[in-house]
Amino acid sequence: MKKLVVLHRYVRAPLPARPGKLARRDYEYKRCDTAKVFCGVEPKAGRHLLKPTPTRSAAEFADYLVETVAHYPQARSIHLVLDNLNTHGRKALTQRYGEKLGGLL
Repeated sequence: MKKLVVLHRYVRAPLPARPGKLARRDYEYKRCDTAKVFCGVEPKAGRHLLKPTPTRSAAEFADYLVETVAHYPQARSIHLVLDNLNTHGRKALTQRYGEKLGGLL
């Protein structure tokens, strides 16, 4: 999954937690920029694998897949559910890492 995330900066400093009171933030913020984030979710384990990137290029997607695979060294297979963005496919891995690694997808 990929997601565009809006980056905010709070105008006023948050109020810290005190005994009997939760920390609080003011509703006012300044919009700073946006970031692209690749996100893998393993719901049963409560795990999220996030990778913020400047763009959402095929090379960045290929790097994200390699990093995701590295989190599961004992796995015999990993099942992915992807949307149909043009960078989400075998071609991304093949262009970045060559035929040998590109054949894994």
